[in-house]
Amino acid sequence: MEDQVKSAAVNAAVSGGITELTIREGDAPKVERELNVVIVGVIDSPVKYLKKRIGTIDPLKTHVVVDRERNSIELKIDEHNPLLNQVKGSLMVHPMFSRFGINNGQYHTPEELADFFKMNRSFFESEEFAMKLVSTLKNFKAKVKQEVERANDDRGNVLLHQERAVESNLPDSFNLVLPLFKGFDKVSFEVEVYIHPQNLTCTLVSPVANVLIEQIKDTIFDNVIKDIMDINDDIVIIEI
Repeated sequence: MEDQVKSAAVNAAVSGGITELTIREGDAPKVERELNVVIVGVIDSPVKYLKKRIGTIDPLKTHVVVDRERNSIELKIDEHNPLLNQVKGSLMVHPMFSRFGINNGQYHTPEELADFFKMNRSFFESEEFAMKLVSTLKNFKAKVKQEVERANDDRGNVLLHQERAVESNLPDSFNLVLPLFKGFDKVSFEVEVYIHPQNLTCTLVSPVANVLIEQIKDTIFDNVIKDIMDINDDIVIIEI
């Protein structure tokens, strides 16, 4: 009988402020803490955590999972404990880059784009150029209409003239200076304004930014992995 209750654990729900009563005897597993710790931050959060806590954890019970496709690096501490601690770093696109809508395929009217540029001209290499671009976009439809009317030969080539007017009315490209990822410095990259020739709506496109994102992403991941190994190379790092 004594052997049967040796590893017994009794849970009782109790009202009046106490939510749980746990009685453990004999070889029942020891409860080291009541809750697991889950921290989610920017991509180098696991490194920052390890730098401050490496003296309190067992590297041989710690591992890191790297998932470049999902833009995450996850540190798992005390891996044999069901209440293990987890610190997850995520590589997130900077909110301002997202607000500019670069490469997302969404179109806006020239007036909407002009208003946005005016409010965010500090992210251009030149604020003076930004305001000139704002003025061009504000008068965009009127200028295109004038060009089409001037070139219309009454032989069904209106759309062709409109396309030519669209191409000639805006600069080929300009540079923005803003962070690509949250938690990282600003970079300069080339941007183009694509105009839909039929409805004259606009979208921002940047092949340069697309290449930079992939290049910088790999560098960031490689640097974080190196930093973790420099702190303690007994920590297992697994890429999936």
